[in-house]
Amino acid sequence: ANVKAMAEYTCNMAMINLERQNALDLMNLKTPPPSRYDAMIAKTTECINTVGPSALAYNYRAEAYFTKGNIQAALADFETAISTHKTEKSPIVGLSEIYESRADLFIRAGERAKAEADLREAVRLDPSDYTAKDKLDNLDRKIAEERKKSILANPRTAQDFIVVGNDSWNRGKID
Repeated sequence: ANVKAMAEYTCNMAMINLERQNALDLMNLKTPPPSRYDAMIAKTTECINTVGPSALAYNYRAEAYFTKGNIQAALADFETAISTHKTEKSPIVGLSEIYESRADLFIRAGERAKAEADLREAVRLDPSDYTAKDKLDNLDRKIAEERKKSILANPRTAQDFIVVGNDSWNRGKID
């Protein structure tokens, strides 16, 4: 029992350390290197395979997949994190946090109803979660912002190119 507890502690600390490095980069307005997300995916997979499933590991891996753009893998891991959380004796990550993270995925995908449902669940589980409340209050704006980012990154239709032109004009970047 002590060996398993020590292995679980070591895995949790390694995952938390990687997440802390990402948070520090973001606080300093730096983009965390993609290799760190690869390391998170590798470490969480190792922990799941050696220690067993945990909501923390699945949530961290889901967030890493999401950041790297692997939406299907992220969604699958968020689902597993939620179901695993419900059976864990003392989960480290809050269930509301998992729902809020999955809502971010749905916001980026433009799936308003699913994002709203997850944000409402996050707020129900943790009424003091002001970040989730803010996202819920500004859901339509957040989805529009994500859609605009997507269009600016990869315009496909004539309407998309109008959005790109308007954005360039508004920022004074017309050549």
